[in-house]
Amino acid sequence: RVPAAQRRRTVHRQAFDYLMVWRLAPALVLLVCMKQLCCSKLVSATPMSALCPTRCRSPAQHWRRFGLVENRGLVVRRCTSSSIGDGLGAGANKPRFLPPLEQMKPLTLALPALDDKNILPCFPLPLAHAALPGQKRTLNIRERRYIKMFDDMLKSGRVRFVVPRLRFAWGQPPTRGAELAEFAVVFELSRAQQLPSSSRFRYTCEHKIAVKPVRIMQVLNPQVFGEEGTYLCVECHEVHDLDVGLDCSAEERALLDTLYEVVRLRAIAGDPLRRLELGVDAHGRPQVIDNHLLPTISEDSLGLTGSKREAVWELAALWQGYCERRAVSLRQQLERDLRGRPPDQVTKLKRHYNTEVSGLAGSTTDLMQWLLQADTHRSRLAALQAAADEEAQRLGAIAAIQAVVGGEANA
Repeated sequence: RVPAAQRRRTVHRQAFDYLMVWRLAPALVLLVCMKQLCCSKLVSATPMSALCPTRCRSPAQHWRRFGLVENRGLVVRRCTSSSIGDGLGAGANKPRFLPPLEQMKPLTLALPALDDKNILPCFPLPLAHAALPGQKRTLNIRERRYIKMFDDMLKSGRVRFVVPRLRFAWGQPPTRGAELAEFAVVFELSRAQQLPSSSRFRYTCEHKIAVKPVRIMQVLNPQVFGEEGTYLCVECHEVHDLDVGLDCSAEERALLDTLYEVVRLRAIAGDPLRRLELGVDAHGRPQVIDNHLLPTISEDSLGLTGSKREAVWELAALWQGYCERRAVSLRQQLERDLRGRPPDQVTKLKRHYNTEVSGLAGSTTDLMQWLLQADTHRSRLAALQAAADEEAQRLGAIAAIQAVVGGEANA
């Protein structure tokens, strides 16, 4: 049996070698995990559930879930399942989309009457900034099909329509064409303002997003998507949680603790975000953009929000704002790094930053979409927990490097 002190020295030496030669973040995670999991005294003195973010009950269960393997040192993989087995395994948390509209067959019968509460107009949007339940959104309407949709709604007194995420799957076999997300939000019209004829838009409309997401069961008239004269209609049903009444207080506390840790590490690593920028508004007029108005996680915002079932969407909106602020910081950091660089380095830097920004935007959008399609509060908490854990590890790596070699704040 190898003495505990020698085992710890060996593990720390392997971690340091991995840190210097290979990747940064996994090694720092390794160091923390090894101190917590491999030192028998610490494991025996501290309950396993207090060490593991997924509340594993034993070291063996933790090792099976986290998949610690030996490969030039030790590599830590993130836990790929939740404690209640609610489908957070590899590939299970991908957004679900309907088949391409071009491949759908239209109804042979006439469209059902819009008096049915489950039959709603559909306004697909790319939604780079995901719309989440409980938020407020403003839309500027200028396309002929959606002008007709709002005209019909105002005449009939209806205020609800479905807004699914839209993506174009060109060149992604076997799908081709425009795809709608299977799960979406419902916009409720609160105020519509008709603009003068000289404006680029016909309507400026304010909406409140319904608390319950919906699942689109079928698109009733997919053939009209390529036309400009009319709009889509869908049949949809509200999504209800399957774990209502289940106590998730432990997961809620763990998520808040991790988010507070992200706030602390962000302060240590520094925030390179430049507050004011010059941009243009929806009408093409110049305006000053205040990036500090973007919502983000902070001690104040987390204290006001919490992570209870009814507040999880506010927490998701804060996380989405945090990721958007980081994307803006990356763009600003690229502008600073390009100054005085030769052309060959400029191309490489742009490619590197564009890859990082697109990856960040894609993962954030997919996370928000997956939260809409999750059918339990616990699975939403687990998805946010995984994202927060990854960001805490990244910031911890940056802070550790800055403590050793110094350097400016990094996005």
